[in-house]
Formats: sequence, C-alpha cells, structure tokens
Amino acid sequence: MLRVLLLAALTASLLSSPAYAGKDVMAERVRLQEEMTNLASRNVWHGVERNYLKITELDVPMLVVDHVLGAQSAQSQGNILAAVMRLELAVALNPEDPDSQAQQIQAQDQLNGILKSYGRIEINVHPPRIAGLIRFKMPFPQQEVQTILVARQTVLDSGNYRGLLPIGDYMIDGEKFKVVASDVWQEITVE
Repeated sequence: MLRVLLLAALTASLLSSPAYAGKDVMAERVRLQEEMTNLASRNVWHGVERNYLKITELDVPMLVVDHVLGAQSAQSQGNILAAVMRLELAVALNPEDPDSQAQQIQAQDQLNGILKSYGRIEINVHPPRIAGLIRFKMPFPQQEVQTILVARQTVLDSGNYRGLLPIGDYMIDGEKFKVVASDVWQEITVE
C-alpha cells in the first residue's frame, strides 16, 4: 500500500512538474505546427484553422509561420478581420532567423494588400428582420466573394455584421452605401 501511495505521489509530482509539462506542451506545439503545414499544403483550411486555435490555447510563443497560416485559413473562410489580426501578430514578432524574417516581409505585404482592398464595416439592422446584403458588382477573386457571402449570411442570421468587406458599392434593405479602404470603422444602421 505504501509503495502504491509513493508511486502515485511520484507520478503526480512528475505530471505537475513545469519542466515535464513544458516538454509535453512544446512537443504538442511542434506536432500541431507540422500538421498545420501539411494541411495547408493540401488546402485543408478547416484543419489548419483547428490546429491554429489549438496552438493558441497552448499558451506558447507563436511563430510567424503560425500566424501566416492562421491568416490564410481565416481568409479561406471569408473571415478577413481575423486574417488581418493574425497578420498583424506575425508582423509584430521579432524573429531572428532569416526564414522567419522573409515570411514576416511577406506577411506585411499580404496585410498591406488586404488593407488596400477592404474596408472596416459594422452593420446593424434594427429591429432584427430579414435584410439582404447586396454587392452591386460581385468581385472575381473567390476570397472576396466568400467574404461577402459570409457577411450576407451573418446579417441574415443575426441582423449584425462586424468585419471587413471588399471595397465597392453595396445595398442593405434598400439603403445604399460604399465600402472604402480605411482603418476607421464605417457604421451602417438600418431601422
């Protein structure tokens, strides 16, 4: 009985040991990052997103490549606001290795491209009702179309949307508005 208690105490102390936990966490972080890279190479963006979120939950330092892949997964789902925030995180890091520095330059270029092509918009429909979001001239790039479709569905489901939309002319519930590239939130309220 004493031997069982000692074994249980030793096991508990090993599992609660920061060094042991740290090695396990870092091993899991490496595994998730490798899997995320593999999934990205196959364009399995929902898997990339899942792994990106798991890495953020590990509370470990993230790499430029983590945020860049996370941004790409967000873009594939039409969540350009999340993509921008993740690219901003990538750009804010101070990597020492040349590969990460090159990835950081590419992340800055991606971020600049998005900010030139999208505007920040907040749509509120009061009282909540079915109000369709329409873009007069649909863009060609699939990422922009996906973003508009996500915004349209979000407005239909909740009556609200806060995110980025491709610049251009829109209408919601008969009210026309123009989305412009800006770091200022444009508010559209339909009553």
